Amino acid sequence: MMPIFPIDLRKSKLERIYRIYKTTKNWHEVLLAYLGLKKFCVALLRSGYRIPVSKNSWSEFWKCITIEFLKSKLENIHFIDEDAVAFKYNKREIILKLPKQINFAPLLYTFFYEDYKYLNVSGKCVIDVGAYIGDTAIYFALKGARKVFAIEPYPYTYNLLVENIRMNSLDSVVKPINAAIMDSDGIMLLPYIEEDTAGKLAYNSEKGVEIPCYKLSTLVDMLKHSEEVYDGLVLKLDCEGCEYYAILGSSSETLREFEEIILEFHGNPKPLMHKLRECGFKVNLYSIDLKSKTGMLFAKRKIL
Repeated sequence: MMPIFPIDLRKSKLERIYRIYKTTKNWHEVLLAYLGLKKFCVALLRSGYRIPVSKNSWSEFWKCITIEFLKSKLENIHFIDEDAVAFKYNKREIILKLPKQINFAPLLYTFFYEDYKYLNVSGKCVIDVGAYIGDTAIYFALKGARKVFAIEPYPYTYNLLVENIRMNSLDSVVKPINAAIMDSDGIMLLPYIEEDTAGKLAYNSEKGVEIPCYKLSTLVDMLKHSEEVYDGLVLKLDCEGCEYYAILGSSSETLREFEEIILEFHGNPKPLMHKLRECGFKVNLYSIDLKSKTGMLFAKRKIL
């Protein structure tokens, strides 16, 4: 049975303090710098490196110790470019090109903490809504997914997604789709801005690139008619609020196409839980972050 974690401390100050403690020998000095009680110190990393720490150099220091922290689980992790990282996962080397702002969330939550480990994807087709730069699509492919449809609306992160799939030779498994999931079918304009889009809901702008948007039911029908969807369909949603459009705007027939559903919710999860239970799913919550009012929901369809 899947455990329930009512509170998620991974984005808290406590987790940041823990990361400093795990990676530095003189962690007490570094903590004083982190808390603003000391202007400068030299961090002595447990790996042997020495890194200056000050207010001006904090972002570079944090980047270094995050990599050190990840080494405990991700083998041979290292930067191969200023914005590309390589590491070994499941006995396979992965290359991941990150946004220019270097967001470590794909490494931490997808491969280190494994937020989606409860989703059984082996031999299944995965609809991955909010695929971002392709980290989750790669994760599902490595876990044995037969096919992954990676849905990402923003042009910049979509291009990173395409590049990451190509660099990891997963083109035959992962199909990138530049689209958004909304409450109606149509076209939306999204700006092409080379910046990190993590945590941003796709909103229509006055000018930009035309991106198709679909209801979840439309997307499922399109993929089924393309004959690329096999038996055993599962759904992952991480789309900054569109999970309500996807779930509440779908019929019971559409939702029951999925054996399992995992999603990140933003706000009150009760309407999502009620709808899924009405459609015959057993629902659990886990990793709830009280500060941001977000969390993870896992639903498994009951066998009649």
